[in-house]
Amino acid sequence: MAPIEYIGRFMGGWFDFAIADELHQLAGDTAQGNGLGVLGRAAKRLIALTGTLMGGYADDLFNIFYRMEPHAMADEGLPTAARGGATFRSSTACSKPSRRCA
Repeated sequence: MAPIEYIGRFMGGWFDFAIADELHQLAGDTAQGNGLGVLGRAAKRLIALTGTLMGGYADDLFNIFYRMEPHAMADEGLPTAARGGATFRSSTACSKPSRRCA
């Protein structure tokens, strides 16, 4: 059994903090991103560090937000991370007062 699988199955809430660096590389639907999700659920608090918060696209922020706070994103009515980039893009495009939204 892989260590991250063991942590996910048997150590939920065991850690006080989980610290992840280079979050922008861990936010997507990859093995590393899923590992971060497991660590986030196993810890009481998740501290995430990145020097590259946004690569120029709303999808980048969407994936980071969804990885950090999936329940809050779902409570806002946003779809799952796998198909939510377009919805997030359209909702952020209309959030500026200078733009007219349909």
